This record gives sequence, C-alpha cells and structure tokens, in this order.
Amino acid sequence: MIRPMVARLSALVLGALIGALGCGVLAQRAGDVLYTAWGDLCSVSSNGGEPRCLKTGREYDSPVWQPTGERIVAETGEHDGAHWLVLLDAHGREVRRLTDSSDYIRPIWSPDGRFIFAINYGLGSAIGRWDADGRNKSILRVTGGIESGRQFQMISFSPSGNRAALLTMSLREMAVATVKDNGLQVVAMVPQGFSYVSQSAWRDEDHLLFVGKRDTTRGELWEITIPTVTVTRRGIEGLWLRDQLAIAPDRQSVVVTAVPESKQTEWNIWRYSLATQQKSRITTGTEDIVASWR
Repeated sequence: MIRPMVARLSALVLGALIGALGCGVLAQRAGDVLYTAWGDLCSVSSNGGEPRCLKTGREYDSPVWQPTGERIVAETGEHDGAHWLVLLDAHGREVRRLTDSSDYIRPIWSPDGRFIFAINYGLGSAIGRWDADGRNKSILRVTGGIESGRQFQMISFSPSGNRAALLTMSLREMAVATVKDNGLQVVAMVPQGFSYVSQSAWRDEDHLLFVGKRDTTRGELWEITIPTVTVTRRGIEGLWLRDQLAIAPDRQSVVVTAVPESKQTEWNIWRYSLATQQKSRITTGTEDIVASWR
C-alpha cells in the first residue's frame, strides 16, 4: 500500500556544503538524488557515496524541486493530522504557504516550472493547480471515462507537460489524460490485469514507466507504450520494488526504493540503467525512500 512519504528535499545546484547538520541549509550537487531516511531530509550522488542530511526540527513530506531550480514545494504539518503545502527556497527555508492548500498531498511541478499541481481526496475527479508563486489557485476537472467515485493518489507529467498519468484510488490503474489549460481529458485507462499499480514516471511522450504487480506479490518495474497500450516487463532482476520511482534528467536511468530478494529487511535506494540493465545500491541505511532526481 502507498503511504505518505516522510520529509524529502530535492537536489540543488549550490556548490559546496554550507554548514553542517542542523544548520538549516542543505547544499547539493547536480545529479544528486533526493530521499528520506526515517524522516531526515537527505541527498546523495546518483553514483553513491556519503549522503548529506538536514535536521530542521520540522516535518515535511513529498518535497519536489522546481524544474527551473528556484524553489521547492512540499507538504508540511502534523503527523497524521492537519497539513498543507508550502514553498521553500533553495536553502530549504520556508517562503510561504500555498493559498488554500489544507489537505492537499503529493505536489508536483509542471515540466516548465510554471505551475504546481496536487492531490486532494475530497476533490473527486479533479486536482488542484497553483501558479509557481503558490498563489492563484484553481481546480481542474479530470473528465472522461467513469468519473463517479473517482479519486487520485499520484500525478506524473510527460516531458512536454501535454500528458499526465493519474494513479487512481484503486491502486490498480492509471488514467492517462491530455492536459489543457482548463482541465484534463482522459484518453485511456492503463494497465489491464494488474493487482497493484504505484508511482509512474514518463521516459518520453509515449512511454510510461511504473511500479506494479501482475502475477506475483513482488513489485516490479514495467513500461507502457501509450499509443498501443502495450505493457513490457522491465525487471529489475534480484530486487523487490517498493512504491517509489524517479527518473534521471536524461531519462536513461531510474532510481527505486527496493530490497534484494535474498535479504528482505532493509529498503534502500538503487540506481538502474534502462540501457544496460545494470543496477547499483546508492544508500546503505534502512527505510530509505526515493523522492526525486534533478
């Protein structure tokens, strides 16, 4: 089952580390992977190495770096209680609360960095959208298909921002939709025959990667070719995948939260090349949950 991910901070291009743990600043490098480890905000090189973590005394969830590299949007609030969305600056300091954002979760930026989108279970078949400064909120309906009782869990956008995949509350399918200024129009429900579906990431305009379970209880990496609705198993051999998935800026590799089949006790972050099928573990803690890769 998907559960809210604990505080996460994204990969920033800020040069050398400014200060140390507890200083309120997390400096990062190009190509870093953002993740959480038992609530700490951390980043690590996509090639592995020593992680850098930030203890702020605050609890954030689902932070995502703006594609333009200026801001972060994240959830904050009380554990299992009231929560809302906030903008953070490049040092992880809060800028402002998003307008009327109580009970919104899992925010995501549009690929051009102009808008923030987020989920709210109370909206039904709709999602929230804000301008990049966290103001000017609007509600976008998601139309087409069976709308009655439809709610969403996660959103992912294609590189152009013209398509979106919205994970439904059934955790068995995604609504693939075209994105317009005034709403989203569902064009397909995918995949078919899966007992469980989780986070997705677009490799390009026509290929959607996702974590899913079909003939086994093991979470695996899959890919859908949207025009033909063809589903291809990607693996990853030797690993059981959790819900999380993020794709590299060049879209040639992914990072996943996974555990080896032989040692199902520690969830770590693994990097996997879509071209060579090579995998490597890049964190060594436990309960390491991947968030984003910038």
